[in-house]
Amino acid sequence: RPQDFGVELFHPGALNKFEAFSQMLAESGRSVPYRYVMLIDDDLRFAPGDVSRYFELCEAHRLFLSQPAIAWGSNSNHLCNPVCVVRQVIFAEVMAPCFSREALVQLLPTFLLTRCTWGIDYAWSSMLQGRGLISVVDAVTMDHTKPMDRAEGPSLNLRVRCDVRAAGGTHRQFVTVIAPDGSLVDNFEEH
Repeated sequence: RPQDFGVELFHPGALNKFEAFSQMLAESGRSVPYRYVMLIDDDLRFAPGDVSRYFELCEAHRLFLSQPAIAWGSNSNHLCNPVCVVRQVIFAEVMAPCFSREALVQLLPTFLLTRCTWGIDYAWSSMLQGRGLISVVDAVTMDHTKPMDRAEGPSLNLRVRCDVRAAGGTHRQFVTVIAPDGSLVDNFEEH
């Protein structure tokens, strides 16, 4: 039955999908129960069977943090590269990130950095920089059905602070500033 294959959750009091997922996981009192978790915006469209195929590719390629490619003609970055199945990138967008269990454990603290969600994808990129852990799955595409609302959207020079504690106890703090049009204004390390 089709209803057995999809899950849509609503969490009262949460303003975004990351906040809702964090609250739901905390209230369950359980560790991450899935091998992969994908948090999808409501303006994305997949062909029938593509989400299942996407999870199979994540499993086969042992992906850490990934996203499906965006179909040509859609609104956004990471457009599909037709010669690739999976490729490494330095950034996964907030619209449909897929976290392995290990990635979710590491990146879950970033879910509450901002209420509007813009910028936490920059935090992921900073935290995972140079480790080859972010991928786009070109073999599965999604249509982004509406453009980002840059005039009335949720960001006005959004500042996202990200604390990174590396192995060996080193600590770095990054600040990313994002303009209302979604462009990167500044990305710097705080001392």
